[in-house]
Amino acid sequence: MYLEVDDDNEEFWLLLGGKGDIKPSKEEESSVVYTDVDKEMFSVSDSGGTVQVKEVPLSEDSLQSNDVFIIDTGDQ
Repeated sequence: MYLEVDDDNEEFWLLLGGKGDIKPSKEEESSVVYTDVDKEMFSVSDSGGTVQVKEVPLSEDSLQSNDVFIIDTGDQ
């Protein structure tokens, strides 16, 4: 299967390894092994004039509509 692209920019394709068949993923070669990880939640706030990130309890009660929150689930 070859991809058709309007712009046949050889330099672009060279950077990607050239045009050719799309190879299937090789999941069996993955060396990343995930273990059970405790989930964590962080708030990102600039209310003090600078951006601050701090860990907060992983709870709906910790959410505030004027801040951003990041939930770290480990492998997701």
